[in-house]
Amino acid sequence: MKREMRGVSHFYALEQNPGRDGYHVHALWCDCKNMRRTEIWGKWFHRYGRARIEPVNSRDDVADYCAKYVTKENTWWGVNLLGQRHPRQFKLE
Repeated sequence: MKREMRGVSHFYALEQNPGRDGYHVHALWCDCKNMRRTEIWGKWFHRYGRARIEPVNSRDDVADYCAKYVTKENTWWGVNLLGQRHPRQFKLE
């Protein structure tokens, strides 16, 4: 994501695949309004395989999504917030 999505804030979680070896990725991207979902999907598919990209509907959805994966067992996660546009309540201390 750092290489392909320069300048984009993101949260990601790597979750163990159920019933088979390996992991899959869950991610949220912010500040990418100048990017088309079809372009992002194509790059991702070419490198990693299928993906589903959906718009975020509310800040509550963001908080719920991140909390779900931060608290889940066998999941590794990371976050990278860039720029000054993020509301204070999302600042990490």
